[in-house]
Amino acid sequence: MKARTERLPANSRISQQSQERPLNPDLEAPGDVPDTSAAHAQNDAGNKNIERHELLKYVLKAHLTVRAENLILGNVTSLRELASLDFRSLLALRNCGWKTAREIMTLIENLRESNPSLMPIPTKQEILSDLRARIHHKESISRETLKSALVLQPSKESLSLLPFFLDKRLPFLSEDDLHPGFKANALVACLFISVRSGNVLRQIGYERLGQILLTPHSEFLKQCNFERSSLRQLYDVVQDFVLNGPDSSYGSQVDYSSFSGMVRSLVTEVKLNKRDQEMILMWLLPEENNLVTHQMIADRHSLSRTRIEQIIYKGFRMLRLPTHAKRLRSFWNKAAEIVRSKGSTITLGELAKAIADEFQWDTSPHPASLKRFISKCGPEELMERLGIPKSNANQTPLISYL
Repeated sequence: MKARTERLPANSRISQQSQERPLNPDLEAPGDVPDTSAAHAQNDAGNKNIERHELLKYVLKAHLTVRAENLILGNVTSLRELASLDFRSLLALRNCGWKTAREIMTLIENLRESNPSLMPIPTKQEILSDLRARIHHKESISRETLKSALVLQPSKESLSLLPFFLDKRLPFLSEDDLHPGFKANALVACLFISVRSGNVLRQIGYERLGQILLTPHSEFLKQCNFERSSLRQLYDVVQDFVLNGPDSSYGSQVDYSSFSGMVRSLVTEVKLNKRDQEMILMWLLPEENNLVTHQMIADRHSLSRTRIEQIIYKGFRMLRLPTHAKRLRSFWNKAAEIVRSKGSTITLGELAKAIADEFQWDTSPHPASLKRFISKCGPEELMERLGIPKSNANQTPLISYL
């Protein structure tokens, strides 16, 4: 049988519960943890309501247009959030044009002046992005503000403030106002640009990079023989030169681990199909210590010897362009130093061994292979010192590029 339990009176149960739990909520029993999440949520909701009321009061007092009021009240919840907005973030809002953004920015600037504690600490990128957006939309920017941004270390954002990238001439800006990292004094000859672009820049008298940076890019398109493809190339080259340094180049870096690796890394970057690249490498690099002739290549590919000569000529004509030729600047400079130190009596075999020692190669390049490479791609001064005739009378010398 079940044990009989006696039902206590209601007054007794209440008194027993009061003994187990203190009457004063502040004096809790040991080990009890109060549940304050509901109280905190209630306080947060109250604070948000207060911030929302302050924002509504401030916006209605400013007498803005209906669109500006709706944009603020529909996307912002507090005065602090309103003070954190910039021109660029306003333009990202739906139905917010540059005219409305200017109106709201005026309100934000007044708010920041009257309440400095609400002003956020913007990052460098946010400052530069906001400046570019305001200049692009013809906002009035003080000269001191823009110059203070350009004396900082160059970045992709600060480059976008320069006339060349902004496509807007700024007469008050000079090369002396730029940070040394912009390399304004660098010569145009140091840029990896095509012959056509280099000729156009020389014709208009541009010798320094700073002259390019301070010229809107649309003015270059007015020059004869300067097309949009040339502008795109110059745009990429200037940005790469400033941000990554003068030794940067397109594609992969030159492989100086061996002579064959150097030649392969150079030829594979030329805009030719894979078959034509293999023909050029076959002609340059020896097989089993024996060079391959045009006729041997023609027989392997079932083409005429004349066609092989045309393909190889086209390939080396592209290799002589500054974009590719300057990638071997260090190699040609080392070779020229060796020739000058040894005198004109040096032979190709001695030069090949000296180059291998200089670059710490395991094996020296084949003298005949080195001769072919120099005759097709080498600077004119080096060919004259070694007594190597030009392979083509119309070949462009590389001495002007180095």
